[in-house]
Amino acid sequence: NRFDGRLPVGGNATVPEYHDDEFKAMRPQDCTEPLFRTKLFDPVTAETTVLHHQSRFLQVWTGALSTFGVDAVVLEPLSAMSDGFNNRDGLHILSSGEEYTN
Repeated sequence: NRFDGRLPVGGNATVPEYHDDEFKAMRPQDCTEPLFRTKLFDPVTAETTVLHHQSRFLQVWTGALSTFGVDAVVLEPLSAMSDGFNNRDGLHILSSGEEYTN
C-alpha cells in the first residue's frame, strides 16, 4: 500500500501529484502519545514543517500549483472521515449544549 505512511505523498518538485484525499492515521495500541504528527517536507528548500493534531483524519490537498499557479499544500485535520455521517467512521453526534473534546 503506497499510503501506509512510509512513502512520500505528493510527487516531487518537477512533477507534483494532485491529491484531494483523506487519510486515516493509525498507530500501535501501545502508543501513549496524545497527538498525531504529520511531517511536510519541501524538496526544494529541504525544510520540514510538522503538524501536531489530535484528529485521526487528515485531508491532504496538493492542487494549488495546477489550480492557482502557486506551489502550496493544504493539510487539514478533520474530526471525522469524509462522508462520516453516512459511513460513521469517526462520527461524533452531539446533542444541544454538548461539546466535542478529542
